[in-house]
Amino acid sequence: MTLYMTKTWGFRTPSGPLQSSTNGWRTNARSTLETGDMVVIVGTKGAETDDDEQGRILGLMEPTRHIVSSLDYDLIRGPQDLDPAGNHKWPFGLELLRAWRFDDPRPLLTDITPRGFHMDSAEGIVRLESSEATSILALPRTEVGLLSAIAVRARVEGVDAARCKRNRAHRE
Repeated sequence: MTLYMTKTWGFRTPSGPLQSSTNGWRTNARSTLETGDMVVIVGTKGAETDDDEQGRILGLMEPTRHIVSSLDYDLIRGPQDLDPAGNHKWPFGLELLRAWRFDDPRPLLTDITPRGFHMDSAEGIVRLESSEATSILALPRTEVGLLSAIAVRARVEGVDAARCKRNRAHRE
């Protein structure tokens, strides 16, 4: 098992797929990840990330290599998530097998490692060193639920129920 890291604007529960801004970044992650590998979610230091999550170790995902569209999930979206043309910035995804939220107090990434991470950690996934992985995996965490794709929910609950939930979520 290898541990990777990516930076995002937050970690919500239930968790959606591991998202990428381009098919290329998703393809890189898909070709890198092996069964059982996990990805640590770290909050960016930008204004888009809640103040109390900036630079912190937030979540952990066990992605599969199964390609999905993040547009098929009821993800929390705001104006910052859209490009100037109104398109979602992270439409490419990999389905998750499991996910966890780190328990409070969640440490800063700089508490674990002095290593600097660059744009590749915001666009894709970066392999962590074994000492970093050991420290992060020792942190207390709680497993969280996973979002289902709208198509899956429609098969289980019916098309009308799935549409109702999606429309209600976007109004809230």
